[in-house]
Amino acid sequence: MEVVAYRLNLLLGMDLVPPAAFRSTCDVDWKHFEQGGAFMYWCKNGAELSSVPRREWNIGFDVLLSDTRILDVLIQNSDRNLGNFMYAEHWAQGRIQYSDSHRHHHRTGSSGGGEGSEGGGGSGSGRRESGGGIAAAGSGGSSVEARGASPGFTWEGRKQPVLIDHAAGFREDAFVDLTHENAFGTGATVQISATTYMFLDRKTVTNALQEFATPEEIDALLDRKDAILSYFDDLVHSRGFENVVLEDAPTASASMTRQ
Repeated sequence: MEVVAYRLNLLLGMDLVPPAAFRSTCDVDWKHFEQGGAFMYWCKNGAELSSVPRREWNIGFDVLLSDTRILDVLIQNSDRNLGNFMYAEHWAQGRIQYSDSHRHHHRTGSSGGGEGSEGGGGSGSGRRESGGGIAAAGSGGSSVEARGASPGFTWEGRKQPVLIDHAAGFREDAFVDLTHENAFGTGATVQISATTYMFLDRKTVTNALQEFATPEEIDALLDRKDAILSYFDDLVHSRGFENVVLEDAPTASASMTRQ
């Protein structure tokens, strides 16, 4: 489900779910997994989002809650609690930090980029450790050197909300609706971000999820998408566009990930 949640969150233009990728028949920590599993990115320096002042979130509170609930309704994730809202370093938004040895090497004539350049990335998704961080199933460290780049580079991601633990998704007995209460206790979801890309088509969703979701699950997801659009159409009609559609972008990287 972590791979489904990650891919769907990109299709929606969010980039709030850490990267995840599935590998079949793999070996991890000297253990063989014949059926494979999901490799999930490890986000550094994590803490529960509820412990962080909202002014430090780098995303609007209403946008975050709306995007989270829309994602959870689409995959019917019935286990979204405060512990699944994390605040950690982002995998794509941030900067590269250089060590003193690299700066000296650069000054003596070797090639390299300037300090504090933008970049990053990684693969995998995350789950919360008991200590409040986010741990990876598989590899995914935050050092650029670990990904095969030149020595002396360290990735420092921008701190922002991160959504983790989607294992409850696609359960047959689950029912998650936009009118339900959220983990922060602010009531039903009655607003949607203008940058949340809800016009998912069957071909795009099937191509992204067919390895991990059955045709019936994809059909049900698309039916829920249509119901979400109808729900917000009714709200716009009754409350007015300006009271329903949020112009605030969910993350700085949304424009790069919208499909």
